Amino acid sequence: MRCQPLCLPSLSFTVPVLAVLLAACTSLTPQATGYVKADPLWTSRYGYSDKPIGDDEFSIVATGNSSTRKERVAEIALLRAAHLTQEQGRSHFVVLKDKTQTLGAEAPILLNLSLSGATALVPIGTQTSQETTAILLIRVLPRAAGYPPNAIDAGETIADFARRLE
Repeated sequence: MRCQPLCLPSLSFTVPVLAVLLAACTSLTPQATGYVKADPLWTSRYGYSDKPIGDDEFSIVATGNSSTRKERVAEIALLRAAHLTQEQGRSHFVVLKDKTQTLGAEAPILLNLSLSGATALVPIGTQTSQETTAILLIRVLPRAAGYPPNAIDAGETIADFARRLE
């Protein structure tokens, strides 16, 4: 009986594959959520969303990934409230209700493999992470000579937060 030599992959193939695997492992920690519209169907569930709930009243939800501080998620919601106020042709709004909570969420761990120009996302497991959600119920105020003391100036809010969050 004759022994066959053990067939090992060539070094020119092994090194690039190991480099891809190493790069994927180091990119598993996401960047903090920015000021973006959430679109769970096409892009990401992280960011803001809003919907009208009554006359001049809106609900705003901002969700941050595990790398996003609780304060940043609250600021994303407040910045969206300010932009929404201006989109309605108004300058001030009041917060009727607010809530911020952090919950555990399970998400797939995906490995991005690129070989010979083809790219594939390969699930390699799941991870549990902490996600923070901020919810605001706001009322945009009609233009007036004076506003109540709890009114928030949309323009000032945008100037304060836009540079940090966009």
